[in-house]
Amino acid sequence: MSDGTNLILVCTKGKHCKRREGKDVFRALKKRISKYKLEDYYKVEKAECLGYCKMGPIVSIPEAEITYCHVRPSDCRTIFKRYLRAKKPIKRLILDKKVLAH
Repeated sequence: MSDGTNLILVCTKGKHCKRREGKDVFRALKKRISKYKLEDYYKVEKAECLGYCKMGPIVSIPEAEITYCHVRPSDCRTIFKRYLRAKKPIKRLILDKKVLAH
């Protein structure tokens, strides 16, 4: 984002994400960012369908070109610790767009 914050998109409105805890994932990420007072660095937003419905809930970090799939609220702590703090992607959650193309 141009204001210095990193955008984190959470699909909460797609058919599968809504059913599979997308809103809970959104709340968990917002809570963690708030707990550590990182709102100036990260902005979590609800997103419309991101196009990977059967892989939802989806969390996308556009600036880093990372998309996580099958995210559970319990994964948010790991996303925060591994990626947002240490910039280490969580391999087990990464959506492999190359595999989807085949």
